[in-house]
Formats: sequence, structure tokens, C-alpha cells
Amino acid sequence: MAFTIPLFDIGLISIAIAALFFVHEVAKTLKELVRNTTTGLVVLGISHVLGVSVVVTPLVMFEIAIGGIPGAIIVVVMSYLGITLIPH
Repeated sequence: MAFTIPLFDIGLISIAIAALFFVHEVAKTLKELVRNTTTGLVVLGISHVLGVSVVVTPLVMFEIAIGGIPGAIIVVVMSYLGITLIPH
């Protein structure tokens, strides 16, 4: 007795597996961005307590989300030197 799987079912299963891998990669990337943003905001909070004020703009948030702690330190140093990231 032969057992056959229709071609449509194989294609559907293949697409479902590919979608699961895609969702996994997106979730992993979002997890990293959330971790970077959280730690960067903690660094900005500490700098605020120390007396360095940083204007939080979308560009600053983007840099912190991508760079994490090093990105936040760069933003704090730039703010301390008077270089602001305010879009015109």
C-alpha cells in the first residue's frame, strides 16, 4: 500500500515552516532592540541624575535602540559638548 502526500500540502507545510523561522528572527531582533533601548534609557537616567541633560528626540531614541549602552554614552558625551541631535 503506497502512501502519497499531495503537492499542495507539502508546499503549505514548507511555507508554514518558513514563516515560523521568519517570526523567530523578527522576535529575536525585537528582543535585542528592547534590551538596548532599556539599558540606554537607564544610562540617560543616570546622566540626568549627574546633571547632564539630554533632549530625547526620535533620532536619539533610534541611536540608543541600535547602539545600546555605547550609543547612550555617545549621546551623553555629545550633549555634554553641546552637540544636539535635534532635527530641523
